[in-house]
Amino acid sequence: MSEQHNISKDLARNILLKQALARNTLCGFARYIDIPGVPDDGDISDRLTKIVETPLARHHIVGLQAMQLLVQRCLTYDPQTLDSTVDFGLLRTDWTKGETADPAATKGRPGSKSVGGVSTSGATPSGNSPKIETALYKYLGPQATDLQGFDLLDKDLNAENHGVITPQNPVLPKFSASGISPEAKAAQRVILETLLLGQMSELEARTALHAAWPLGEVCHRLMVLEPPGSAKSTYGSVVTPAWVLGREKMFEMILTGWGDPICRRHGKRARQICSSEPYKVIFGTGLDPNTRAAEDWALQNASTYKSSGILSGVTGFRCMGLVWDDLTKNRKEADSPTIRDDTYNEYIDSARSRKTPNAWEIGIGTRWHENEIMGRILPEGYSGQSGFMRCRDGNVWFVICMAAQCEREDDPLGREIGEMIWPEWFGESYWADKKMNARSWGSLYQQRPAPDEGICFKREDDRRHDGNVEGDYYISFDPAVSTEEDADDTAIHVWCVDSAGLINEVEEWVGRETMDVWIHILINLIRRYRPLEVISESGVIRRAAEPFIKRAMVKTKVFASFTWVNRHADKLAMARPAQAMHASHQIRLLPGPVGDRFMDELVAFPARKEDHRVDSLANLCLRLEAIWDANPPKQEEEKSVNIGSFGGAPIPIKQFMPERFEKRSSRWKRTH
Repeated sequence: MSEQHNISKDLARNILLKQALARNTLCGFARYIDIPGVPDDGDISDRLTKIVETPLARHHIVGLQAMQLLVQRCLTYDPQTLDSTVDFGLLRTDWTKGETADPAATKGRPGSKSVGGVSTSGATPSGNSPKIETALYKYLGPQATDLQGFDLLDKDLNAENHGVITPQNPVLPKFSASGISPEAKAAQRVILETLLLGQMSELEARTALHAAWPLGEVCHRLMVLEPPGSAKSTYGSVVTPAWVLGREKMFEMILTGWGDPICRRHGKRARQICSSEPYKVIFGTGLDPNTRAAEDWALQNASTYKSSGILSGVTGFRCMGLVWDDLTKNRKEADSPTIRDDTYNEYIDSARSRKTPNAWEIGIGTRWHENEIMGRILPEGYSGQSGFMRCRDGNVWFVICMAAQCEREDDPLGREIGEMIWPEWFGESYWADKKMNARSWGSLYQQRPAPDEGICFKREDDRRHDGNVEGDYYISFDPAVSTEEDADDTAIHVWCVDSAGLINEVEEWVGRETMDVWIHILINLIRRYRPLEVISESGVIRRAAEPFIKRAMVKTKVFASFTWVNRHADKLAMARPAQAMHASHQIRLLPGPVGDRFMDELVAFPARKEDHRVDSLANLCLRLEAIWDANPPKQEEEKSVNIGSFGGAPIPIKQFMPERFEKRSSRWKRTH
């Protein structure tokens, strides 16, 4: 052996430990391998004597450990309450390095103690439990049976098997069926910590978790929301698939994204990892030389990897693991209802239908729009929280939402309010530039597509009236014809426009009803207010509704002049007149909750799906703009300013102003 290959026993032991961690833990794997496109800590030219360690930030550790628990089927929760021992204090702890990722990781965790140099949550030892080596005891030592009265070796429950807990012989403890007891939580916590330490196999962990709480369910879906540039794709779409394919034989993986180019890029990077020498050393397998395509390749252990753009279709294949990453390409596609619908339909019909029973799924991305694919899955009224959630698709997801700047007390990274993500990589100047555009900052970086201050309509421009309004009445409405759960509402508004052009909201009706119901309501409003015009948009719905509206007017003897505005551009362009009038304080909403709901929708536009109120207002403003082009509203007369009074009579200030010179006529004035 040459001199350069001579290494000490301590270094050899360290290398073997690193390899074991890389094989058994996802964080250890991410540190050990050379990830294409990710900078490392230093010179990695000599791989025999130096371990490659990619720096992991707090948000990387949280994401990777959640993904490891997901793919190992250990992301368990209470199906009734969604309670779980998988909390973010557990995920923040960097088990592979024996330290916490941040001081908040152990905040509020009672009974924490050190096992092998790693901080773990345990309970007070009872001192009475027998010290017999079970499968769990082999890994945990004495604390396997010192769990506040929870004896993993309960001979009364399974005397014929001598109470030994093994993967083939799980012992069911005496726990309530109504939820996770404190004893079960303590047991599960130790099991998960040991698994993340790399000292327990996946099968043993699942068996022990089931023994601790048989009624717990396994979550098979993980969603990670992070700002651009946070390396979420690197670790979720490149590192995680490579780790899973190496550990599992005959595993089928599918990755999809907004298009073929990005999927091909992720496939090349994952394939490069799998073809490296350290990968072969860790898993004893490597890239199959007969597969070379970046989007379709296999390993020598018969595991396969396939990737394709979401609109290209991934039909014809099956998968045990599905990863979708950034299904929305850019702002233009995010603002297109057609593309959003096409993407969601392809996700449901093509991507998700490829999953085999019990397959896991990871969704990665940023929130471009409130109604893009993540917004359609997340619960109604989602506001950036993290944890287990029962979502609108009927499934339970484990959601990790990491804003660029912390805004919540329950931040999954344990940050203080105002603290930025990845401060060791991104400086203040980087974020200052990103905050210039309120809409992009709110959606892409803070994971809330509708910023509180507003995108097109600003909250600071909100004006209300006191109820005393006079002028001409108009009715505007944005109709819908379906009562399906995901259908739009119909919005009908009554407005009073005074002589100065101020637009006052008088009455509102919003509901998801069939056409006959909202036509009846519309006729009643016409009868009550006798508007100058009733305004809505032309198009398919006009052709469907107009005959029934005319029939209703004839039947009730209530008539009105209808104007159908031509909406020839997208919603944002058609709302420009309304945006300008609102910014100039010409629009006054109703006081109280009705006006508050209208303002909330204006502030969220165009990021939120619910925009029926905005469309109704846009229809009115488009029509008023056309009317005022021919006959502008009268300006309010300037009130006289008085400087005092004499004998009870006011003294106008104009009496003390110098006389104005008569305006001189131009000599170029036309005389004919």
